[in-house]
Amino acid sequence: MCRPSPVGPEPAEQTTTPAGRSSAFRAGMGTNLLNPKAGVFYMSLIPQFVPPGTPMISTTLLFTAIDVIELAAWYWILSHAASALGTRIQRPVFRCRLEQLTGVAFLGFAAVLLTYRP
Repeated sequence: MCRPSPVGPEPAEQTTTPAGRSSAFRAGMGTNLLNPKAGVFYMSLIPQFVPPGTPMISTTLLFTAIDVIELAAWYWILSHAASALGTRIQRPVFRCRLEQLTGVAFLGFAAVLLTYRP
């Protein structure tokens, strides 16, 4: 049975207002554009897939655009799923079930370790 555990005082409510979606998007876009690893990734990986005889720059840009569109769609789906689950995750019943599931997983790991023979 899950019972509330006395961890400490309740955290204070957030006094600042959360940033809007557009400001969060701009911050994320700026972070990604200033990340040199992304440019190195695209410059080193994508040219391997350019067919011989095709223009290197335009084909690389096309493949990069396709990848960026796929990533944007994936992150859009992921952020909306996280937003929808955000309120459910904070419910005490959900947290209780998650703690129970985690406990069973740890018991399973312990059982594997106890029965392990090198």
